[in-house]
Formats: sequence, C-alpha cells, structure tokens
Amino acid sequence: MFRPLLITVAVLAFPAQAETRCGWFDHPSPNTVELIDADGLWTLASPGAGTVYYAPGYDEAYTQAFDDRLRLDYTGKPTAYSYGFSCACVEGEFRGDEVLSVARLREIPMARCDQDPNLPKFELYGQN
Repeated sequence: MFRPLLITVAVLAFPAQAETRCGWFDHPSPNTVELIDADGLWTLASPGAGTVYYAPGYDEAYTQAFDDRLRLDYTGKPTAYSYGFSCACVEGEFRGDEVLSVARLREIPMARCDQDPNLPKFELYGQN
C-alpha cells in the first residue's frame, strides 16, 4: 500500500543533477533532434500534434553552438544542410529517460563517437 508513495518520495528526494552526455547528435527530419549515447536515446526536439516539443533551453543552446558545425548526411558525406548527424555533448539536467533542461551544446570530433566502444555504430542509409 505504501510502496508507490515511497517510490515517489525517493524520486523527489534525488533531484536531477547537471551532467554532460556525449554521443551521436542526430537530426533526421524537421523538428526531430536526438542524442544517442551509451545509455540510450535522449529526445531534444520532437514534432507533436500541431506543435513541436523542445527540451527547455535547447533552442538557445542550439543557436549558440551549432550554426556552422560539420554535419554528415545519411550517406556519410559532408553537408551544409541542417539535417544529418554529428558528434556532440549536451550539458544539462537528465532524469530517468528524460531531458529536463539543456544548458550547453558543443560539437566534438566525429572520431570520438566513431571510436567510443560504449556508443552504438551510427547506421548510414543503404549500408546496413
């Protein structure tokens, strides 16, 4: 009977902590942006029914950090367009599988993600 209450109290007793997560920064379609790290997929932006969800702070962090970065398209070729993928770190607050806030985005060398044994290999279209 008290188990749900105790779990709720335990979750509230441990607030989200600021941390940095690094991995594949994936922007496959309009308003869909994700970070894929060793722990899984983190949604930074996603389309909804007539609206777009942005993790709090994502819009400001994206504008500051990602306007001129290298990005590859889904065949592995460099692209100047907004869709594609790169390797990046997201600083913010995370809890469970949710991004509570984004404080900073920064690009890191693609080789870091390619060589990280804890990250899944990024699947390019037509090459799986």
